[in-house]
Amino acid sequence: MFRKSLLLLIVTIACPNALADPPESGTQDLFYQTQQVPGDVDLYLHVVDAEKLRRELADYRLGQWFRSYLDQGDLAKVWGEIAQQVDVPGGQLFDLCFGKSVILLQREIGSIAGQKIEYEPQIEWALLTEVDPDAISPVFRKLNLKHHTPRQGKMIAELPEQSLLLSFNENQLIIGSTRSSDLFDQLIQLGNANDSETLSAKEPLRKSNTLSGGRIGLMMQHDPPLGGWSLAVGDLVAGQVELRYRGQFEHSPIQRGVTKITWDASQLQRFEDQAALVLIEPTDIGESAVSHYLQALIGQPMFSPAFRKHIGETRILVIDEQDPPTDSLEEEWQGPAVSLSWPIAYDPDLAESHLDESLCVWIDAVNEKYNGQLIESMPRHRDMISGRARRIALNSDVDLFEGALLSSGDLSLNWVISRSQQQDFAVVASDPDHLQHTIERLRQPVSGVFGEEDTWASCGFAHGMRLSRYLNAYGELAEKFVLDDKEAREQFQQTVTFAVELAACIRYGQWRLLRPTEKEVSFTIELELTAQPTVVDRE
Repeated sequence: MFRKSLLLLIVTIACPNALADPPESGTQDLFYQTQQVPGDVDLYLHVVDAEKLRRELADYRLGQWFRSYLDQGDLAKVWGEIAQQVDVPGGQLFDLCFGKSVILLQREIGSIAGQKIEYEPQIEWALLTEVDPDAISPVFRKLNLKHHTPRQGKMIAELPEQSLLLSFNENQLIIGSTRSSDLFDQLIQLGNANDSETLSAKEPLRKSNTLSGGRIGLMMQHDPPLGGWSLAVGDLVAGQVELRYRGQFEHSPIQRGVTKITWDASQLQRFEDQAALVLIEPTDIGESAVSHYLQALIGQPMFSPAFRKHIGETRILVIDEQDPPTDSLEEEWQGPAVSLSWPIAYDPDLAESHLDESLCVWIDAVNEKYNGQLIESMPRHRDMISGRARRIALNSDVDLFEGALLSSGDLSLNWVISRSQQQDFAVVASDPDHLQHTIERLRQPVSGVFGEEDTWASCGFAHGMRLSRYLNAYGELAEKFVLDDKEAREQFQQTVTFAVELAACIRYGQWRLLRPTEKEVSFTIELELTAQPTVVDRE
């Protein structure tokens, strides 16, 4: 529901447009109009300065991406019909109707106070917008409106061909659907009421002041079993997007522990030059996603409890490209180079011994699963020389990860305890070059990135162009994952295509996430958008 709801409004913002000055950051309360909204609304999305936002998006690939989705759907057909009828270009019509302030509301028909319903729900929606009466009145006169009896002093009309209802009073326009008009009717009746029946009385709105500023505000109420709510604000200024989020759930979507470790993520900057993805997590929240995946795949944990006793407070996952990366989408993905690293808290010599033993036991289990075809001979950890990097070459004809990592060329398991005066690290990597590169980066001096330490649950960054190429290559394996189901294969490919296109719109992104309790989540995401590669038509 969330993605469809958000896309409905955002793709509208991305209509063909004209150049505009960069917008000034807003400080207005994006949730003040919740006092006009029924309390059972599932989604409230408020955008101010939408005209400026959509025009600025035109300079970035993200605007083109949104527009491509707009051109494909029913929304494009309806909007085109209205624009043609009033003889106003689509972008200009958008500015007249939604350019100052627009609020999208949605709820599931049949749900009662957020209770779970047993049938496939239908979505009811409405739009609240601020308009200029003098500018919008000539447009209304050109529409083939079917007028209804006024209510609450407001004009009520219908566009039968588009199945739309309109209510206009002074500078407020309300738009709804004739297919389900209950929400539209309630908005007219509520007016400026402020009581316990409106959305303003809900718990998250009492906390919205902690997310002040920005020009995009979102509130969602989640159905069971997830339950709870989400609240977010965001803004776009000169190609930089910032999104701040708070959520509270009855049943958390994150099945991990809550960290008690206070740590600084400044070491992220060591990997910005080449990495496609870097993720840093505290070690007290449970095993990493990679470790869980490998254990599920092989049936044997990769790292023993004896080794884990030596590691420090954080772990770092790095995904690079095997060859030096570029920012060109035309370049093919060269295959991933993956590494995991941990600071060693104490006794690097004993940590080395336990890591050797742990990985030899694990690779032996993997080799047994593949009938002894993975490696020619098993090494003995007792024979390994202290201080040297270890390497076990794997048979490239054996698809160890079932295509999930798209390994190509020589694949090996490499590890070492890297020692230095500043900090010792345990590093495990998928090829020797990446092992060495990771060690070199870990030894680089850093300064604080986020300016403060905190009990971060996760911090990281992603390079959109590089991830886009990786996901594109991964998507080509759709037939392997869903061989017997054509519909599932097509859905898989569509999902990957969606992710590939979206990732390419983001040149660089970083995040930091907090979990004060098991049921609470807050995070900040900062994105640098990819510039538009070609000139697009602007109205």
